[in-house]
Amino acid sequence: MIATLPAASGASDDLRSYDLVWTLHLVGDIHQPLHNVGRYTAQISSGDRGGNAEMVIPASGETIALHAYRDRIFGGYSSPFGAIFDADDRGGLASVTPDPTATQISDPALWAQESFELAKKISYAAPISNGTDAVLLTREYETNARNTARSQAALAAARLANLLNQTLASGASRQSSAPPNRVTLCTAIDLCYCVNTDYRDKIDANVVRVRRLIAENRQLGKAIGYLSVPISPAGGGYSPYNIKAAEDTVADVEGRFGKRAVWVLNPAAEGSREWREPARRLHVYVDDNLGRAKRQRRRFRLLLLCRTFGFCKVIQAASSPYP
Repeated sequence: MIATLPAASGASDDLRSYDLVWTLHLVGDIHQPLHNVGRYTAQISSGDRGGNAEMVIPASGETIALHAYRDRIFGGYSSPFGAIFDADDRGGLASVTPDPTATQISDPALWAQESFELAKKISYAAPISNGTDAVLLTREYETNARNTARSQAALAAARLANLLNQTLASGASRQSSAPPNRVTLCTAIDLCYCVNTDYRDKIDANVVRVRRLIAENRQLGKAIGYLSVPISPAGGGYSPYNIKAAEDTVADVEGRFGKRAVWVLNPAAEGSREWREPARRLHVYVDDNLGRAKRQRRRFRLLLLCRTFGFCKVIQAASSPYP
């Protein structure tokens, strides 16, 4: 699970975020003593499931399972901001400094053993009974329970930070040793792309070819347009729909102004064989700003026609009929 956290692991973002949440949860849980023990007594012969069979009455006056009492010792907020308020402002965790030597222990089995010993010494201390009848907690018991919870929470936070730092640092090291054929290249207007240098010659040749097409059509007196669409959206969508939307948009513009009057640079349709052959799919035209559209799953068509003397006019900006 931890191995998937670095970006260099190759795991999907969905899996990495899922595993990160579980890592946060489990590191915290293992430092709660009652998550590492099960007690069997003559009265509780089937086991207490980590303090879920014993009932206690704390100073608040409520009757609650021992396990739930320990889980809620810093408060009952479920939101992140509420939990931080409970832990820092009320619980004083911000002022707790964990033992530096203990923070360097990275073996979860040792964490569990520590919590097991604390459960025997602190969680099941008097006045906790051997049965299921509710017992009134003493001030001494509640003070010891809160102090243990504070020290364990601070220790868990430090160990979690170490775990994440070490994991992500090792991932960054592996990522930095990636094949050298991946480089970042930027255009004159600061649009940057990750480029496979194996395709650099093809990309350069394609740029030259497109510039020649623009120049030739400009010499014919045509208005030059650029159609910007997410050809291969990384955040969702379906390329054939987007390609079809682009082709339909070009047809609409040409039908309105005439092919003799306008030429549209359309990454989805122009040079269609290059776009549809995976080995030669050169994403040189895709506007970097389309990342937002990809992530938000918006589909749009925006066409700017620029005449040779530099006059630009928005002639179409409409929602695409395609998903």
